[in-house]
Amino acid sequence: MRLNRHPFLVLLIGAIVGCVLTFLGLNSQISKLSEQVDSLRTGGVVVTTSVDSSQLLKKPASKVLFRETFDSNINNWTAKITETSVRLVYDGKFIFRYGEDNFFTWATVTLPDSISENYDVELIADHKVGREDSEYGLFFCTDENNFVRYCNTKSGYASINIKTNGEYIPRPMPVTAGFDNREGMQDIWILKVRGDTVQYYVNGVFAYEGAKGLDWKYVGVFVEDVQTVEFDELTIVEGK
Repeated sequence: MRLNRHPFLVLLIGAIVGCVLTFLGLNSQISKLSEQVDSLRTGGVVVTTSVDSSQLLKKPASKVLFRETFDSNINNWTAKITETSVRLVYDGKFIFRYGEDNFFTWATVTLPDSISENYDVELIADHKVGREDSEYGLFFCTDENNFVRYCNTKSGYASINIKTNGEYIPRPMPVTAGFDNREGMQDIWILKVRGDTVQYYVNGVFAYEGAKGLDWKYVGVFVEDVQTVEFDELTIVEGK
């Protein structure tokens, strides 16, 4: 008995065509998502940035305790979208877009158990669009009522901002000019922790030395006011 194979061929061809159409549709969606994220990152303005590699990792014999390059979200950074803020790990960046003045948003991860009394922290970031007089940078805390912000602005004003037991205290480093970066380059924060003392550098310039203060449990980044910042790398190495 001969079987009519044509219905099977029709079904097979239909399945193949369906897979191709699905694949093309998925690629189209990915392309649109990429365009949307690119727009989010620049506010519709094309920005080119030269990448500075990590300064800490260039030093010989520095044991790496933690390194985040944002190639994935393996460290479980809190990514979310609200009416006033977007936090998104995408394309090797942690993208922060904040849309409300006089407030700030932050994200943290737990400091590694391997950290001793002496260590160096480096943060690399790009200011993409928005207010040039508003702060962003490195963030340490024990909880939401006890934190330290190591701040810089696009216009190069650095400072240190501390909240203890729910109350802000006078800034140990007041807002100080002279820490702006070369056009098209990234901002770099370096913090050298030696016991209870910290040294703070912004874009290669010494900014402050003084008491560490709080017993930090978490490390992260923050953005204040209406601006978009991309965080590129966060590295912690053993201090010498």
